[in-house]
Amino acid sequence: MITPLPHTSNEIRFAATHSAAFQRGVTALAQYIAREGANKPVPRGHLEPIAIEG
Repeated sequence: MITPLPHTSNEIRFAATHSAAFQRGVTALAQYIAREGANKPVPRGHLEPIAIEG
């Protein structure tokens, strides 16, 4: 039986950072679509400020 090696703290930190970045991207896309509509493509260089509710 083959057992996987335990994850290092760097691997866990890397995964958490990328997961948070992905979630920010999904949030920004949702805001853009809500404002501009779903039929309009997002320009390549567009930066979307994320509105934080709270």
